[in-house]
Amino acid sequence: MAVKLFVGGLSFSTSNERLREVFAATGSVESAAVVTDRDTGRSRGFGFVEMATPEDAEQAISKLNGTSVDGRTIQVERAVIAVEAGERLSTAIDRVLEAPADRVPHVSLKDQAKGCRGAVRTGEYTRYANVILTTGVAF
Repeated sequence: MAVKLFVGGLSFSTSNERLREVFAATGSVESAAVVTDRDTGRSRGFGFVEMATPEDAEQAISKLNGTSVDGRTIQVERAVIAVEAGERLSTAIDRVLEAPADRVPHVSLKDQAKGCRGAVRTGEYTRYANVILTTGVAF
């Protein structure tokens, strides 16, 4: 099962192909994409790579996190599933529960909900402690 990784600190000149090439040295890459600005088409300095197996993902994290690619030090970690601004918490919880276990972050709901508009009833959502909330989430 593929594991999605977040790659931060990319050079604005790093292409999808270059990103795939770097990660292919550590294991089997299913996809690699540099995120671009929709208006200008310019790189936003981060991207996502899907590794074929959890083992390949762990190897990529351990070998590439903190290394230099195209003159910039990159940050590599497992991608997390976030609640989008305006998305209802119940919808996000359903989405997280449908996600493969290795794609769900291990972050406390109570800790991540600090600073969000609305009240979080932690007792009601204790089993959903793997949801990350961003400011502006509708409850």
